[in-house]
Amino acid sequence: MKHFAISLLFCLAARAQDPRGSIVGQITDTTGAVVPGVSVKLTHLDTNVSTTVVSNAQGNYEAHYLPTGSYRVAAELAGFKSWSRPPVELRIGDRLRVDIQLEVGNIAESVEVVAQAPVLETTTGHIGQVIDSKTFANMPMRSGSIAWLYAMAPATVLTSLPFDGPWNIDQSSNIAVGGSPRGQGMEFAVDGVSNNSYNGGTAFVPPPDMVAEVRVDTATYDAAIGHTVGGSVNVSLKSGTNSFRGTLGTFVASGPMMTRNFFTNRFIFDPTTGPVTPEKIKANTPSTRWLRYSASVGGPVYIPKLYDGRNKMFWQFGYQTHNRRRPNATVHTVPTPEQARGDFSALLALGPIYQIYDPFTTRPSGATRFQRSPLPGNIVPASRIDPMAKNILKYFPAPNQAGTQDFLNNYARTRFDSQDLYQPVARVDHNFSEKHRTFARYSHSDFYGHFDELVSGSPVRGRKRQRPHRGVALDNVVVINPQMILDVRYGMTWFQEYQSFDNMGWDLKEFGLPQSLISQLDPKGISFPVINVSGLLQLGNDGGFS
Repeated sequence: MKHFAISLLFCLAARAQDPRGSIVGQITDTTGAVVPGVSVKLTHLDTNVSTTVVSNAQGNYEAHYLPTGSYRVAAELAGFKSWSRPPVELRIGDRLRVDIQLEVGNIAESVEVVAQAPVLETTTGHIGQVIDSKTFANMPMRSGSIAWLYAMAPATVLTSLPFDGPWNIDQSSNIAVGGSPRGQGMEFAVDGVSNNSYNGGTAFVPPPDMVAEVRVDTATYDAAIGHTVGGSVNVSLKSGTNSFRGTLGTFVASGPMMTRNFFTNRFIFDPTTGPVTPEKIKANTPSTRWLRYSASVGGPVYIPKLYDGRNKMFWQFGYQTHNRRRPNATVHTVPTPEQARGDFSALLALGPIYQIYDPFTTRPSGATRFQRSPLPGNIVPASRIDPMAKNILKYFPAPNQAGTQDFLNNYARTRFDSQDLYQPVARVDHNFSEKHRTFARYSHSDFYGHFDELVSGSPVRGRKRQRPHRGVALDNVVVINPQMILDVRYGMTWFQEYQSFDNMGWDLKEFGLPQSLISQLDPKGISFPVINVSGLLQLGNDGGFS
């Protein structure tokens, strides 16, 4: 079984879905008159990269597509004192308004605003929430999935908790915003590039250590987001700065602090399965293990004596891996060795309700009824057992506990489902000049899972799942003139889900099927046949071919 999704993006100036922000404002003098031609310089404090814009005839200035972070804002014009203010914090999707008032004087003189209320976003009507990297670092996130924090946005509800890890895209996509149907109508994006997979879910949940900010918009966004009738989740990944910095973390869930489930405890403390001893408890206590490692590091591109990328070129790399072994205890019914030989005589001691009747002795009994004769001793003659059935019966595991009086629930199995995730992510930002800057990002995710191995050491049951993802983003911002900025963004998101089964490729000649029939079957669809007897452990899986 395969699910496949790929999205390509080529867009111009889609600000509402942009992973950056804007700073705008109006410049006046002390009399309230607008001042055109003022040079406004915005400097990113972490990278020392500056963007300069000029106010127009109405005194308005606008700086768009600015990377998130803290900015120092300064303005100057001949005949006026230079002006500056404390840093403003620009978040993903923000459109901050910073108005400037200039005083007449020598440009060598300066006016520094030292006390001012925090800048609020008042130029748009968006309703939403920005979640920053400090929140990711300080808030507990079971399973290491950032989807837990989406519910911090107003009118947002997680309809399915993402407890199973970032590889479970279904859980990470089940978000209801403003009463919209759960998991439907959502727009997911990473660095402004669509991150939607099949059925509208997310294709990729990035490592928390690589996330700079997440913006969840719940209402009143503009037409730049045209894919959805619900909310939007836009993730902005970290970029490097002038300082080398990084994070390293590990999460371990293992050992005696992990609890046993009900069925395991019932087996351990049931006297019919043997005396309760420390050895029995240890042997039947599943060893849960969940190891999670994450790292992120970045800085300027610096090659001694060859290239110094400070203030110009930066890199960031992150990696996350999950290795989980999850015990899953279940109880089933399997045939006893006597029943596999056709001997059901032990059931007669429990009453006549367990009597087996011979279908070949069916005969009329009156006008509307039929009658059958009981099998002597409740034993099916060996000659009546088909050779194909004998070959199938040998794949049932032997009972390993007493079960009920009528031999139900006589097989307990604790299997270990494995779940492994590997996620490298890289980003490079380069500033050619104040009028030209670009960034490129590559994301990579591979998930491998193995589930449902219900028969120990046998491939008759077992399911494998893979979820590969590849993502690319490339963005170019070019200032054509003070009144025109061009932003060209390219992006690709590829996601596919594979499901296969351990029993595929089985040699069906073992069960007596002729080669003439087998040769007509597609080899991809050949598997151990599904044997589903009411009340018994099922053998075989869906072959998974479509």
